[in-house]
Amino acid sequence: MSLGTAGAPLVIHNARAITPQGVLQPGCVVIERGTISALYAGEPPPGGNRLDAGGLFVAPGLIDMHVHGGSGADFMDGTPEAFDTVCRFYARHGVTALQATTVAAPLEDILRVLRTARQWKGSRPPGYPGAQLLGVHVEGPFLNVEQKGAHRADHVRPPSPAELERLLEVADVITEVTLAPELPGALEVIRALTERGILVAAGHSQAREPDVVAGLRHVTHIYSAMSTVVRQGPWRVPGLLETALASDALSTEMIGDGRHLPPTLMRLVLKCKLPDRVCLVSDAMSGAGMPEGGTFWLAGQQVIVEDGVAMLADRSQLRGGAQPQLLGCQRGYRGDQILLILIPAGDDRVDAQSFAGHGFLLSVMCHSLIPPPPSPKGRRGRRNSFVGFRRRSRRKPTCRDSPLPRGEGPGVRDGSARRTLLS
Repeated sequence: MSLGTAGAPLVIHNARAITPQGVLQPGCVVIERGTISALYAGEPPPGGNRLDAGGLFVAPGLIDMHVHGGSGADFMDGTPEAFDTVCRFYARHGVTALQATTVAAPLEDILRVLRTARQWKGSRPPGYPGAQLLGVHVEGPFLNVEQKGAHRADHVRPPSPAELERLLEVADVITEVTLAPELPGALEVIRALTERGILVAAGHSQAREPDVVAGLRHVTHIYSAMSTVVRQGPWRVPGLLETALASDALSTEMIGDGRHLPPTLMRLVLKCKLPDRVCLVSDAMSGAGMPEGGTFWLAGQQVIVEDGVAMLADRSQLRGGAQPQLLGCQRGYRGDQILLILIPAGDDRVDAQSFAGHGFLLSVMCHSLIPPPPSPKGRRGRRNSFVGFRRRSRRKPTCRDSPLPRGEGPGVRDGSARRTLLS
């Protein structure tokens, strides 16, 4: 199927088009010479090559901020071939842009990934059929060994000025760093990275509320590998988890595979943070795409794919996701209802404002994934897939506040999103 790259425009009609303003139904998308030239609700214009979507979704591409690998390859392999395999694999599953994510490892191994990423970003030809590489998410090695998760203990360490200096030599391809802010020397690292415009996230951490200092703007995979409230004498002291949930200054990742977090905790995160401060990620490893029981090695550890996630072979720790974002959400999201993922990334001719609703799409997927609790008996509850959210005047409007029409398509307000998106 040609996306209007030559000749007559491609007109996709009778679609449920997901946009930042809501879900248009019937939606019409017109593509001319690879560019989205029109997007509206209504009947298609005359002429053009028509594609009847049959009521399926037409959606923006997904962005995955935390992905380690897939299809048997890992970014830690540090080779162009591994980068190519992973990027093509995720593009086939609707991810059009991603951050290559490292693990705690010897510094030279991490630097090899960063140098390969620099080469990769500068050598992709136009029309490359893989996900766009946004940069590198350096997860580790500056993590707290008490919250190492499945990272190797012998590769986890506090920051050092020498290692920081080496990393800053390739800072042009680093887009995010996850670290434990309570470690000695972490404050200097946060300052240096923030000055260079790099997103600094707290994760794999035993931090207490005072440790969450200025410069931290994000939290890595909430609930996973982080401190929680403790008693110190008669007092309760919040950990990183409670600080993240309560802070308007911090956005957060959430692994959306339905296994890392049960639905109750996912609902709690969304009630506390609201969709505009939550980023759905896969945290997927090289085992993504493998069948149940498949095994692979990562950083010298054997990992098995079981029940839709990757875990250490001894079943002692989850080792990340085993599914891309879209597949990971198919426990609650009807992936077979998606007709087409449009790819505006990397094409400056695309009107990104009109069809770059990544956040809205992920919000739809999050809320569809998490079934709401039943209404109390005898009480008439609103059938609303954003149930429980409340509007906060200090925040910008969210998906709940979008002007979605009642009674049309999967409009969020009338609850039909749940009926159409849940399996």
